[in-house]
Amino acid sequence: MSNLDPFVVAVFGPPPPGIDLYEETETRNDIITAVFLALATLSVVARWAARKISGARLQADDYVIFVSLVLCIVTGVLNIIFGPAGSGHHVWTLTPAILIYGFKVQTFWTHVVIEN
Repeated sequence: MSNLDPFVVAVFGPPPPGIDLYEETETRNDIITAVFLALATLSVVARWAARKISGARLQADDYVIFVSLVLCIVTGVLNIIFGPAGSGHHVWTLTPAILIYGFKVQTFWTHVVIEN
């Protein structure tokens, strides 16, 4: 653990004993995100299909649920995009290269996707 950044150790303290700092969690996080996004999407599709089959019109709550699903999808995509940018990594293993990549992704998302 001698390769830890002294600034990070000064700010956050030393890592807890027995923790695997280099455990890979990106794949697990991406799979969990994808599974729950699929469940959410299937739920909304099933609700809309039930409305159509029963002949009931879509109400305001159906449209609010759809907007919520879109926001969930955006959040899931960001979760997957930010995996390589340090999301889910232990703070003691973040390198300047990972942080720079994260700032690039964040800047792109903020200025290109949101503002346009």
